[in-house]
Amino acid sequence: MLLGVAIGSGNDAAVALGERLAGSEESFVQMMNEKVSELGLENTLFKTATGLPGHGDYSSAYDMAMMAKELLKYEKITEFTGLYEAYLREGTDEKFWLVNTNKLVRFYNGADGLKTGFTREAGYCLTATAQKDGMRVITVVFGAPTSKERNAQVSKLMDFAFNQYQTHQVFDKDV
Repeated sequence: MLLGVAIGSGNDAAVALGERLAGSEESFVQMMNEKVSELGLENTLFKTATGLPGHGDYSSAYDMAMMAKELLKYEKITEFTGLYEAYLREGTDEKFWLVNTNKLVRFYNGADGLKTGFTREAGYCLTATAQKDGMRVITVVFGAPTSKERNAQVSKLMDFAFNQYQTHQVFDKDV
């Protein structure tokens, strides 16, 4: 299911995961909104597990970046979101090939996630992350007219960040 959400943008998989984790989609949405509140995000409200239009879900680029930052605390997440392709039911007659909706994980050096989206209302969206030389960058683009333009804008933002900034260790982690 996680592969279906992370790679294939499976809305049905998102609902099923929510039901498994919380007992119902409604309970899962409540958990999502509690996490949003815990993170201090003021411009996000979930009404569904998918965020599809017509239900009143909304968010901002800033809030999406902060959710991405929180998600990246779980280091294994990029093992899923960074895959370009995977198979479900491999080794069966019903093998199903998934190709990541985030093409940057294949075509942008260091890209390893996170999540694409599209609706007529929001256009092509991407909350993306990449890591180079120990520095991780998160970028968010909403409202692109095409997926190609969205990917170009995200790539420009990442290029800018990696070319203009660098990380410096200030303290030892264990001190």
